[in-house]
Amino acid sequence: MPLFGGLSGILGQMIPGAAVSRGFHRTLDKEDLGFTDTLLPAGIACKNGEWNTIGEFQIKAQTKIRFGFGKPTEPENQGALYVLLDDETGTEVEGMVRLTYMDYNRYLHDSVYDEKNKNLSGSATNRNSMRLLQETPTKIRADGMAGQDDWLILEFKPVGAKLSGITTVVPAHCSIGIPITQY
Repeated sequence: MPLFGGLSGILGQMIPGAAVSRGFHRTLDKEDLGFTDTLLPAGIACKNGEWNTIGEFQIKAQTKIRFGFGKPTEPENQGALYVLLDDETGTEVEGMVRLTYMDYNRYLHDSVYDEKNKNLSGSATNRNSMRLLQETPTKIRADGMAGQDDWLILEFKPVGAKLSGITTVVPAHCSIGIPITQY
């Protein structure tokens, strides 16, 4: 056990409130994922029935990250996941949302969360109507955390019945909040 890890554990037991924080909680939004009105004014054309990358976040140097935050035994401390994906008319697009870890060269993939998007878009302000996402480890790294230059990916698989087989998701009509823990 590392000296400081052991020391903080001992201090935490001896002195209330002295334990060191295990991570910094953040929420990624559509700008963090590069899914913006400026970069993609016409939106992203998503092929129906296939996984399409909606947004991606590359992890910076000397940083490790996991999707979600909080423990499964403490739901009040878990991060709230919110994803609203609309088309060019402002109508919510039906489909599945997936959270995926990807290594820096995009060879290793680890999808850790799949959900119907209609279950993730209840309310942007009411935590009780959102899906909670506890801190979720990855298999792409031995320590369970995505690291420097790895990617956090938001994928979407529309199930629309358009004749063209293409659904356009427009950032101007969308809202995204993905909780992460940064180390």
